[in-house]
Amino acid sequence: MQRVSSLVMIVLTVALVLGAAWSSPVAAEVSFRAQVHLEDLGWQGWIEPGEILGTTGQGRRMEAIRIELVNAPGGMEITYRTHLGGQGWQPWVFDGQPSGSTGVGAAIEAVEIKLSDNGQGYHIRYQGHVQGIGWMGWVADGETSGTTGRHLRLEALRLELAKGDEPTAPGVKGLSVRYETHSAGAGWTGWFENGEISGTMGQALQIEALKIEIVDPKGKTGVTYQARLRGEGWTDWVENGVTLGTTGEQIALDAVRIRLIDPPKGMSVRYQAHVEGSGWMDWMPEGEIAGTIREGRRLEALRIELVKN
Repeated sequence: MQRVSSLVMIVLTVALVLGAAWSSPVAAEVSFRAQVHLEDLGWQGWIEPGEILGTTGQGRRMEAIRIELVNAPGGMEITYRTHLGGQGWQPWVFDGQPSGSTGVGAAIEAVEIKLSDNGQGYHIRYQGHVQGIGWMGWVADGETSGTTGRHLRLEALRLELAKGDEPTAPGVKGLSVRYETHSAGAGWTGWFENGEISGTMGQALQIEALKIEIVDPKGKTGVTYQARLRGEGWTDWVENGVTLGTTGEQIALDAVRIRLIDPPKGMSVRYQAHVEGSGWMDWMPEGEIAGTIREGRRLEALRIELVKN
């Protein structure tokens, strides 16, 4: 009798455990997949996070895209639209619907992607590879990646989905530095972060303007910077995202200096300039000159990063 009672208890315990497991399933992580229609190749296979949508180095235009969420909770949607050469912005579409065109030879030149209002704390960020420019800066949550009105095809995309604060590249002690350059003939490149290259190389394009920001969740640390404009000398120091330099006036930046404002103890900034005729020069510590003076050699690209002393 005791053996029967023990057996019954075991069976009941197993049933309770299994019942709890079945009644409380673990929610799967929200993800996405995407698909592209390429010039001369048609629709390609679905890609997943970490993979590149499109091609680089092949001169091949993207003509249409599809993006859809995987394991999304009810009410959460992804919406996106494309800007086509000669046609402009297309209507917003949702969750796996095609945006763009097929069979008419129109290139996607820019995209905007965002989650629905019920994004449940998730953010989407993305980076475009553009004809003649290469990888542009990361943008997020409905911002424009690519170009409009310049007849430059979008050739590839990287996408990331993250939960929490808007995703940024990792910095030092929770901080990040982000920056954007304006190059002659290429325009604003979009935001780059923490050591990524902003500008161009091998295209003989001068940087004409610059913006730098510190991303600080506590809002304490900032950045100040100045530049030397060819024929005009050093500018005044500006701070925290203010545009330094000119656009449309064909005035090159030859050198820059950068300093942090109220940084945490043990943290500083360093930066590196790619200069006409010299390539990448040495990394310069905070406050020092990166570039050249009175040599008439254009600044073509920049890298900026936060470092621990």
